[in-house]
Amino acid sequence: MALLGLRWRARRRPDDGNNWLALAQGLLAGGDVAEAREAARNAARWPVEVRPALEVAAAMESAGDPATARALYEAAARSAPEDADAAGFLGLFLLRCGLTDDAIDALRAAVRLAPDVADGHAFLAEALRITGALGEALDHVKRALAIDPASVSAQVRLGRIHAAMANEDAALVAFRAAYALDPQDFEASLALGSALARAELAREAIAIFQVLLERDPGCVEALINCGMAHAAVDEPQPAMRYLREAIRLRPDVPEAHCDLGIVQMQLGQTDAAIFSFRSAVALAPDSPDAHLQLGLALRERGARDAAGVHLEAAMRNSSPASETHQFAAEALRALSAAVGRRPLEPVPPPDMMDDGDPEALPWHLPGRPVVEGAARTGPLPSVRPPTPAPVVAAPTPTPAPVVAAPVVAAPTPAPAPVVAAPAPTPAPSQAPAPEEPDDELIEPGDEL
Repeated sequence: MALLGLRWRARRRPDDGNNWLALAQGLLAGGDVAEAREAARNAARWPVEVRPALEVAAAMESAGDPATARALYEAAARSAPEDADAAGFLGLFLLRCGLTDDAIDALRAAVRLAPDVADGHAFLAEALRITGALGEALDHVKRALAIDPASVSAQVRLGRIHAAMANEDAALVAFRAAYALDPQDFEASLALGSALARAELAREAIAIFQVLLERDPGCVEALINCGMAHAAVDEPQPAMRYLREAIRLRPDVPEAHCDLGIVQMQLGQTDAAIFSFRSAVALAPDSPDAHLQLGLALRERGARDAAGVHLEAAMRNSSPASETHQFAAEALRALSAAVGRRPLEPVPPPDMMDDGDPEALPWHLPGRPVVEGAARTGPLPSVRPPTPAPVVAAPTPTPAPVVAAPVVAAPTPAPAPVVAAPAPTPAPSQAPAPEEPDDELIEPGDEL
């Protein structure tokens, strides 16, 4: 009966946004998300009360409808331009959506309307840090701590700003302070564990991550970080278990695949690592770190041309001052110097990819891009250097460097063509037979 009355009121006065909001709340309470979505969209067209609008917007966001959620957040901000909560919640929503510039505008409005609220300054500092405005971000987080010295959120954001400024010691101090304020705070625990791992205090980091995982075994970020902490203390098998579990729970997170590839390279499983790095690139095509690691692994395998493509992509997608850019540039220089000195080795078999295409999306991944952070930068020092092989002489009196393209073993009876130096095409029997890779391969049937 209550829903009948709410429907009647909304249809009798369709220009009253609050009637539609009341109907949406009633429908959500009854589990009817589809009709609630329509009511929420109607409400967003008119002036609304801030509190119920924020509640329904949050419910729409949780239901996987960010468009309707945004419409309601914006309607609340329009309806009450002097309400700091309306501006602040809109800014936080936009920040979660990755719309950082729009989020900064909304959060600036929230800080202007409520200058003595610590969280407003802390959230604005977070958004400014993402855009690289570190000086202004530091000013706002200090203002937040001056207002509330016991703010865990502000201490965490202070640590992140120091880390972005490459001041890891100060970042660790801030994260420890946040953790001391509330050891049960998930954000503080995760931030401290990550900082400890970066500071080569991996044992302490593992202990914190294990406590987190006892409370939430499905926390993918804790699984990934715990895995890499084990890798840092030369414990690759536990690292593999944590990373495989993260991929099982969330196969759409590129960092998990990239970090799994790093550990596989530590174990000498080059082909399996290439497959993991390709998975990361498929999920995050613009990730410079995933391209860097894939390029280094392909160079290790001897696939010089393919390695060059991905190393160039790493440079193209990264800042010239970043470590990723510098590592990629150094690897490209080494690759150019090595051209013509050794024959090409085979890349991983095409049956590890869909339809025999080495660039195809791996079988276990959904076909949608996901960006959730950045994969780790920098090559592993444990990556094995490529083994020199005999030079293949050109079939002409004057030797010429061999410039070859990657030979991908296809599951067809016809042999793969071999491209030699500018000269008459040699017979297939003159090409060196590819060596069988001795690395452990990950097959689609393997369990994580």
